[in-house]
Amino acid sequence: MIVKNALKSSVRKVLPLALVAGLSTACGGDGSSSGTAPSLAFGANFSEIQSNVFTPTCAISGCHFGAGAPQGLRLDSANSFAMLVGVPSSEVPAVLRVAAGNPNSSYLIQKLEGRAAIGAQMPLGGPELAQATIDIIRQWITDGAIDDRASTTNPIRTTSLSPLPDTILTAAPARIIAMFDRQLDVSTVNANTFILRGSGGDGTFSDGNEVPITAAAITTPGTNPTSATISLSGVALADDTYQVNLLGSGPSMILDLNANALDGEFSGAFPSGNSTQGGNFVATFVVTTLAVTTLDDIQENVFAGSTE
Repeated sequence: MIVKNALKSSVRKVLPLALVAGLSTACGGDGSSSGTAPSLAFGANFSEIQSNVFTPTCAISGCHFGAGAPQGLRLDSANSFAMLVGVPSSEVPAVLRVAAGNPNSSYLIQKLEGRAAIGAQMPLGGPELAQATIDIIRQWITDGAIDDRASTTNPIRTTSLSPLPDTILTAAPARIIAMFDRQLDVSTVNANTFILRGSGGDGTFSDGNEVPITAAAITTPGTNPTSATISLSGVALADDTYQVNLLGSGPSMILDLNANALDGEFSGAFPSGNSTQGGNFVATFVVTTLAVTTLDDIQENVFAGSTE
């Protein structure tokens, strides 16, 4: 019943993407997804790769976009860099999605060239990217997989979270990734400032029975210092509502390299903040092993008996 109540608040938001993802045969895995294969020449830098490959080919409805993105890999402009560079592949965790300086050991390249250990060549169902296009991505990785986009002058803000806020997951996530719009002071990202806790089974976080979740590790990749990751490897998460806290106020705070505190207030839309440094980012997601795969399942397990 507790999970049902949590599901009711989120299922309408997730269902359309989930249904589209279930119907799509042209996306999946940790690589790129099918759309229109780019053919124009562009530079070996992240901003142009995003504009010419990821956005038109991958970050499309039903593929690597939104809550239904395969393997949780979102490749829209707000998320792709943080979810690629220095991040372990979900399919083969020993291999990074993008290993800066080493394209041959990057799962993205392995999937695009059809030599990954798991699954088919991406884009799934084609058309395959031209080798010239893949070579541009290879060159970007060889050059260090740098984010060339101009940084903002606003206080440091949270630009995205994986899993997305209010998402319903049918399996526990392997990691929580927070993304920011400038480089972090990595010494300030730790168990005191990047916090995950369960509700204790009642979906609320104000009655004192919350369950702190001890991460396997909390890291900021050296090649991707605008993101931070809670690893949940070996950590069991029960069916529950979970709350992510990124602290921008109090005795311990997430800071940027200029000692500016996180502008964290979150009202449901990214980026976070009210244009003044300070304030905590708070968001929730639900883990339930309840199989919600059809409209009948949702009616029986979520809406049945609702008094709303």
